[in-house]
Amino acid sequence: MSADEVEKTPSAALPVVDTERAPTASLMSQSEVASVSVLGRQLSDSAERANQRELTMCRDELAAYAARQKSRFLFDGYQAGKARHDLETPQTDDPELLNRAQQATEYVNRSRAGDLNAKSPFAGLSRDQLILIAYDDQGGYTINERQAAWRGSAQMEYKWTQGAIARAQLESSITGRVPVFLREVLEYYKALPMIEKVQDRYPWNYEAEMEAKIAEELALPAGGEREPQMHILNLYDILAAMTDPHKKRLERENPALPETVEVSPDLSSPPLTMNN
Repeated sequence: MSADEVEKTPSAALPVVDTERAPTASLMSQSEVASVSVLGRQLSDSAERANQRELTMCRDELAAYAARQKSRFLFDGYQAGKARHDLETPQTDDPELLNRAQQATEYVNRSRAGDLNAKSPFAGLSRDQLILIAYDDQGGYTINERQAAWRGSAQMEYKWTQGAIARAQLESSITGRVPVFLREVLEYYKALPMIEKVQDRYPWNYEAEMEAKIAEELALPAGGEREPQMHILNLYDILAAMTDPHKKRLERENPALPETVEVSPDLSSPPLTMNN
């Protein structure tokens, strides 16, 4: 992705809580409970709208909707209205929502400046929840909140990609094949929200293509010889599709390869490079 494009606490440091004697609400401050309640309602509404889009839009319509939203909160449309987005506040007097919007703007701007310590107001949400926020243009989220949510989802994908590449390299070095890696990529795709699946980095028959690639890998003799360039091309094709929405998937009739494969779905992280 574009170059312009969490905090761990050791389990031993966490207090032991008797959940039968201490209800969850009693373990949280009133402000924390209110925050969860407000965001929970918003996420529920966002999920309902997402379901309605999937029911009423065909694949192309949903893909076009996703492209419009990404332009608004991420690409050219965002840049054109940057000053306005930084001043945007929710249409509410709720101090929780106003504070969250301010935190989102601070997080986005610090992240864009390369500050790795920037704290997202949506830290701790799942990737599916972050995607709900990012693509919901009727949820009352500010543009910077939506970009903050998308950045969180991109960071999760980047971490997964790092691990997937390492596992692919290990599998290839041991067996000369990568069917386990390809299966992991396919399962990752299957778990994506529909609005992510329909975008142009994935063809409509992506699952069938991946199953065919897996079958090809399994048909190869373990540790057998293969054409190195074709092996690299397959990996590049898959990883580019998984991690870079700006690039079209490589055309099979044009196997020209760069010297390195760079994948950087996180807007602020340096590219992860896999050498040929």
